[in-house]
Amino acid sequence: MPSAKILIVEDDWIVASNIKNMLEEMEYVVPAIVSSGEQGIEKAGETEPDLILMDIMLKGEMDGIEAARIIRSEFNIPAVFLTAYADKEILDRVKTTEPLGYIIKPFEDRELLTAIELALYKHKMESRLRESEKLLSTTLRSIGDAVIATNNEACVNFINPVAESLTGWNREEAVGRPVGDIFRIINEDTGKEIESPVAKVLREDEVMGPANPALLIARDGTRIAIDDSATPMRDEDGNIIGAVMVFRDIREKRLAEAALRESEEKYREIVSNMPGAVYQFILNTDGSTSIPYVSEKVEDIFHVSVEEAMEEGSALYDLIYEGDLDSINGAVAESAKTLETLSTESRFRTKQGELKWGSATFTPHLLENGAVLFNGLFFDITERKQAEEALRDSAEKIKLFAYSVVHDLKNPTIALNLLTQALQSNYREVLDEKGKAYCEHILKASEQLAALVEKINIYIATKEVPLVIERTNLNEVLDDLRNEFSSSLTARQIGWSQAEIKTEINVDRVSILRALRNFVDNAMKYGGNELSYIRIGYEEFEEFYILSVKDDGIGIAKGDSERIFNIFQRSETSRDIYGAGLGLAIANEIACQHGGKVWVEPGLKKGANFYISISKNL
Repeated sequence: MPSAKILIVEDDWIVASNIKNMLEEMEYVVPAIVSSGEQGIEKAGETEPDLILMDIMLKGEMDGIEAARIIRSEFNIPAVFLTAYADKEILDRVKTTEPLGYIIKPFEDRELLTAIELALYKHKMESRLRESEKLLSTTLRSIGDAVIATNNEACVNFINPVAESLTGWNREEAVGRPVGDIFRIINEDTGKEIESPVAKVLREDEVMGPANPALLIARDGTRIAIDDSATPMRDEDGNIIGAVMVFRDIREKRLAEAALRESEEKYREIVSNMPGAVYQFILNTDGSTSIPYVSEKVEDIFHVSVEEAMEEGSALYDLIYEGDLDSINGAVAESAKTLETLSTESRFRTKQGELKWGSATFTPHLLENGAVLFNGLFFDITERKQAEEALRDSAEKIKLFAYSVVHDLKNPTIALNLLTQALQSNYREVLDEKGKAYCEHILKASEQLAALVEKINIYIATKEVPLVIERTNLNEVLDDLRNEFSSSLTARQIGWSQAEIKTEINVDRVSILRALRNFVDNAMKYGGNELSYIRIGYEEFEEFYILSVKDDGIGIAKGDSERIFNIFQRSETSRDIYGAGLGLAIANEIACQHGGKVWVEPGLKKGANFYISISKNL
């Protein structure tokens, strides 16, 4: 079976690229990534995807909700919305587009896969349902039920076109004949002829239901599975004057039932193979609960049988960890009040008492009696939580180790440097050339080690010390930056230009100066002899301020553009020049703390362009 095609409409290219990689790992086809609603509409028409992953907040005049509405109207292509926003106004607008899913950022791969599979399955079922409804509507309008009416002697006095078609007898031939000649039925299982329902009605004066399982023997011998019923006709005095028989061809009905059974089997197979439990529970107006449905996965997660869970409305609720009950009750109450989909994480105990972690997502629906029906998914996330805890422990150990290393290296490094300087100063006349060279090497090495210790100190401080956000004049920051490098720029005859920034922004002044300093230092250190200018740029967008440092040096290798912002990672072009591999990692950490990111792009002809974005919401 061909893989489903999924169009991505997302204006953050990093998020879009990550989603594309996730989808392709799941063996879905991504025909295109676009960043605006207008492009999404155009690509939907060109590529005809099975599903669209649509960000709500898009750049441009059209947001994702409007784009999804137009795409649904023109191409009948469903959408799953991706957003960091979940307020009621947005949800009300989203509902008008008939979405098949709504995922809150950030999300796990498993959540995305589940949402996509359910959306594709739901759309497929809805399409089948629409086709079935269209067929049924056409059938009722153009065919209807077959009707035969008789007098009190069981002779035909009326037959409609549908009955003519099924029996093979036209009106002129049928009227006046005994109904048994026109309407012959046999038992489907035994093949024995069944008495006409009309004869029974006239004899017993009772309404007759279907003679199941029955086959109609048409005039040409065709056997047709039917449902039939008959009722007596009476005059004003209550005397029987005849009977009316209604019957219908049920061959299509049987095929539809078989298709429905097949569809139900497929649904059961999907549900049984899902990693989480599918469930329904009802919150009644008196506060009691009941569980009308839960999938078999509940047995693996809670060690409770499906029968136990459904028979006792509180069987699963009673397994929630007592310390998390208040938060769960609050989430359920809030969801029942707002009728908005909610997700929670909480601890629970299995029937045997084992403590685990679970993640629940549930969507409420208000019932006519005032109760609220919740449809949801529940996943066992114990392994994920354990991994997160192990990661936190590991990070804490690494931090303590780093502190220890910095503390243990700092004093010996300073002592080594000072002793070497004293040796060089007091015994210079005694040392031969080789000894003097050794002293120079020791001094250089100790200075580099001291610089590394200082960089590690800065990196740790960047991660640990809270930001001091204040209104900052960026022109003053850039002036300070230029003054720091003034002598080096003059000595190497490197040109400097900087943007004139009129806007004051909320930022940690020291941190941003440090990030820009690392960008400039990187250009000065690794730009090579070709470096002739450094330009500091500034741009303002709807959600971010962006500062840039551009140079015309030797640039960086294409494959280094992402990894150089990781700790102790350096570009291939800088291997012969000493560096700690921490400067750009510090800049990356500062950007993250400011709700932004860092990235690098190659210059138009040569050099490199480094960027840092700063959120406007600080």
